[in-house]
Amino acid sequence: MKRGTPVLTPAQEVLVHLPTEGQFLVRGAAGSGKSTVALARALHLARQPLLHGESRVLHIARAPARAPARAQGVPAVAQLVETSTLTAWCQRFVADGGETPALLTTAESAAIVETALDLVRRRSRSQVLRRPLSFFTTEIESMLLALGAQRFEDYTPLAREGRGSSLEDEPRRAVFSVYEEFRALARRLSKSPPLALASAALARLAAGRAPPYDHVVVDDAHLLAPIELKLVRGLAAGGSLTLFAALEQRFDPLASSLRELGLARLDRTEVLPRVVRGPAPIFAAALALLRRPGAADLNGLKAILPGTIEGPKPRLVLCASWEGELDALVAEVTRLRGEERPLAEIAVLAASAQVLELAAATLRRAELADGVAFVPLEQTAGREFQVVLLLDVNRGCFPRSRAALAAHERASADDDGRRALYLAMTRATEELVLFATEGTRSPLLPMKKLAVEKFGAAAPRGDATADPASETATA
Repeated sequence: MKRGTPVLTPAQEVLVHLPTEGQFLVRGAAGSGKSTVALARALHLARQPLLHGESRVLHIARAPARAPARAQGVPAVAQLVETSTLTAWCQRFVADGGETPALLTTAESAAIVETALDLVRRRSRSQVLRRPLSFFTTEIESMLLALGAQRFEDYTPLAREGRGSSLEDEPRRAVFSVYEEFRALARRLSKSPPLALASAALARLAAGRAPPYDHVVVDDAHLLAPIELKLVRGLAAGGSLTLFAALEQRFDPLASSLRELGLARLDRTEVLPRVVRGPAPIFAAALALLRRPGAADLNGLKAILPGTIEGPKPRLVLCASWEGELDALVAEVTRLRGEERPLAEIAVLAASAQVLELAAATLRRAELADGVAFVPLEQTAGREFQVVLLLDVNRGCFPRSRAALAAHERASADDDGRRALYLAMTRATEELVLFATEGTRSPLLPMKKLAVEKFGAAAPRGDATADPASETATA
């Protein structure tokens, strides 16, 4: 292996040297080294000589700042491979030397959708306008923006399979009116939704004479929206496209037809199934979330093995209340410090920003926060920590409560909760501690795979660790 290339196993090495032309989908389990192989693949492609000069390689990564570190800090990496998030790349490409478009935050986007909805309600009595704000925010984000609809004629043929409801022509016109007002308001603010940048970049790319890259390597490809998948396909039109995705995750259901995205030539490669990053008991518990009795093994989950690394079972600390969870967190960090474990090795994870804020404030008061990482669950993909302390493992987070879900999300809420919890659990490389409130703990938890203990007040009559719903969900 050349200097600057990450150390790889023989199975990983094969994937690095896939052909330099064509489209490939590489799927692997959590901890199988997808990000490492993706970077090594990008470096390998950059070193392949071309008639017109050096290969132009784009490496799309969720956390591009960590890519050079995985390449052992070799300066040549920056010269060989352009590493970026897709959104940041789109910002630069669309700006073309001018002002970089500002991005709308999730909160800003929701506020603008609410204003747009109010404007349309003033002039229309369409029944669809009586639907809650969440319907319009998700329709705009996951249908119109995600599929790149620019005109009403683009919206009318879009199938709504799995959306939980159908829309006839008249309701769609009302929804599209809200979308038009949303876009107009965003332009007035000189801001753009991230997915709109992908559409703009795709349009500019189509107007160009030649693709800007010879090869494109995409990590965490399952997180891309359909319009983003179309964009990376266009960027790689001159050479190869390699998509890396999690074996246990799924592509956007609206992007499940890769043929419609022009990716029908993909050589599907399910590889790197063995988890070798952390203790087997942690991964065995995480896998129990996904391997439900009687469910079809559509993603090849049986190929994912927990490995042989020894270690303790993940612990589930049951508390009397949410305040008890915070007190238990303080006790755990105090224990870890007493064991002389550096606080920099500890990460506190939660699905809610508010819970993380409470955790940080609590540990600061106890003078235990310095060095501890406080990470939202949505930012943990591709990252790992020696000790993971996961808060609020309760109903309402895993899975999310029905009141917080759009209609089309409810049918898949259980599976989405399992995948989110799996992601959180597999971030730990040495020790995992879960915190939940005893009366509301998540029914998805694989109780038989956990070391369960109680903190604080005694449990109420009827032990929650043995309720029938839990046994059914985790058997």
